[in-house]
Amino acid sequence: MPSVHCAACIWLLEKLNRLHDGVYRSEINYLRKELTVHFDAEQLSLKQLFELLEDLGYPPDLQRKKGNTAQQKNDKELLVKLGLAGFVFGNIMLFSFPEYLSINEESLRGFSELFGWINLMLAIPVLVYCDRDYLVSAWKSLKLRYLTIDVPISLGIITLFGRSAYEIISGTGTGYFDSFAGLIFFLLVGKWFQSRTYSAIAFDRDFKSYFPMAVAKVEAGEESVVLIEKIKTGDRLRILNNQIIPADCMLSSGEAIVDYSFVSGESDSIRKG
Repeated sequence: MPSVHCAACIWLLEKLNRLHDGVYRSEINYLRKELTVHFDAEQLSLKQLFELLEDLGYPPDLQRKKGNTAQQKNDKELLVKLGLAGFVFGNIMLFSFPEYLSINEESLRGFSELFGWINLMLAIPVLVYCDRDYLVSAWKSLKLRYLTIDVPISLGIITLFGRSAYEIISGTGTGYFDSFAGLIFFLLVGKWFQSRTYSAIAFDRDFKSYFPMAVAKVEAGEESVVLIEKIKTGDRLRILNNQIIPADCMLSSGEAIVDYSFVSGESDSIRKG
């Protein structure tokens, strides 16, 4: 589920049983972005389940081998949104300096009006692109008659932009586009920081990276080096001291003390033989 990005997503996806009677329960692993759904196949087909997830805005990605690519694409898009929001936020603050300093000289009034229109033009891409995830999520939640945290966030964003645009167009004020852009920028910063934090603690996301690339295989009394992917049932492997056992094995001779902390989390080694 590459589209999952916040606690509101988790809450909604774990309430699928309220959206369809055919769903018994649903559980999501945020670190691995995987959704487990227990459902009645007679009431809800797999196609209907996918359509339900599509309507919620969380299209499932069944190509597991491409999961990292999809995640990298989402991370890249988040960085683009973050960069655009930061650029707009900084420039709007720059154009708003006359208002910050309360400069009311007659010669600067024309520039103040011009800067207001420039701020409006800069804010439109932020509204349309940078906060799209919040607006889409809020809209789909309202369609399903559920309130998530994205609903008040989106309401505040739309209200702030609408009020500011009204003041600029009507000439009654300078608007609050600096607050508007700043709000979205810091929301995206929080999302990026959350993503980085979860990625850092997601140990099980790539556990195979701890395995050796190859292992010694014994066949007909001769030893050769083979890749991990080419190990087959019945092969004899030579595991040296302090090497990781790359597959389910049986000890054929001698004794060994195996560290199972990688699997069980227990620090005590287990004697085999």
